[in-house]
Amino acid sequence: MARALLSEQELDNLLSSIIAEGRRADAEKLLETEHEHYSPVHKDGAGLLPYEKFLLKKYAYGDFELCVHRFLAKDESVTEADLQFKRPSKFPAPFWNRNGRLMGKLMRLLNASYREQGVEVRDDEHGGRQIHFSVLNVSSSKLASTPFEQWNSECSLYDEPYSSGSNTPNRTNIRNDFVILRYRRRKTL
Repeated sequence: MARALLSEQELDNLLSSIIAEGRRADAEKLLETEHEHYSPVHKDGAGLLPYEKFLLKKYAYGDFELCVHRFLAKDESVTEADLQFKRPSKFPAPFWNRNGRLMGKLMRLLNASYREQGVEVRDDEHGGRQIHFSVLNVSSSKLASTPFEQWNSECSLYDEPYSSGSNTPNRTNIRNDFVILRYRRRKTL
C-alpha cells in the first residue's frame, strides 16, 4: 500500500507544529497531504472518533511506517497527538537497538522545544526506554511500567525495539521496532 513519504524537513515541521502554540494549521496541512485509504469498516471515515481524523492516512519516514493514532486541536493549537513509528525488526535485533537514528532526531527536536533534559526511565526487562518532558512532580517511584497519564508529563517519547507490541511476547513470533511520541498540551494559566 502506497504511503506519503515524509522528508526530514517535513517531520521537523510536523513535530514543531504540534508542540508550538498557534501552529495547528501547519500540522494539519502536512497531515492532509495523503489521501485516505479505503477501509471496509470505516467507509469515508464513518465511525471514527474525532481524534482519529488522520488514522486512515498512511505515511512513512525512512523505513518506518508512521501512524497518527490521535490528533486533537482547539482554536489554533494542537492539544493532543500520538504518533507511532513502526517497522519490522531484523538483525541485529534483539542484540542492537536499531531505533537510534530516529530517537536521536526526535530527542534533538524535543530538547530544543523544551529547553530541558527529559526524565529517562529504562525498561531493562524489554530493552526499551522512555523519556518524559515537562514532568510535574518528578518522583523516583516512576517506573517504565507507570502509565503515561500518571507521569503527568506534557510529551513522552517511547523507544521499544524488538517488541511484540500489545501481544503477549510468548504468543507471537512477530517483532517490530516502535518509536512512539505522545503529546498532551498543558493548559496555560
